[in-house]
Amino acid sequence: MNNVASVEVDFQQKTATVTCKQGNSVSREAVEAALKKAGNYGVTDFKELSSAPGTGA
Repeated sequence: MNNVASVEVDFQQKTATVTCKQGNSVSREAVEAALKKAGNYGVTDFKELSSAPGTGA
């Protein structure tokens, strides 16, 4: 997904924290569906990068 900046995966818990690029158009539901299909992973946190200096956005 082009709008996803990073995904942190906890393989033991089968969960993921997803950070999207600022102004993204991806929905949490789309990310959850993709991760579930890729290995039955759940999303524990879904956030967007801020525009604050030093965040890389």
